[in-house]
Amino acid sequence: MDDPIEDRVACYSGATYAERPTGFLWQGKEYQVSRVVDTWFSPLGKSFRVCTIDGPVFLLEYLYDSARWQISLH
Repeated sequence: MDDPIEDRVACYSGATYAERPTGFLWQGKEYQVSRVVDTWFSPLGKSFRVCTIDGPVFLLEYLYDSARWQISLH
């Protein structure tokens, strides 16, 4: 059986991890981030609303406890 494709996020990390996402793989397709529209923090992690070069807007959430990303079409 094939392993499921895992969503991945590439990001700029200066002083801390995941300061700004730059691209990601979602449902087998690669997207480039053209603009970060909004960023916020919660006890669960960091969230970014991003525009992509292809047009769709996504919500990228980095969860501290699992050290994983969640990606959803916004």
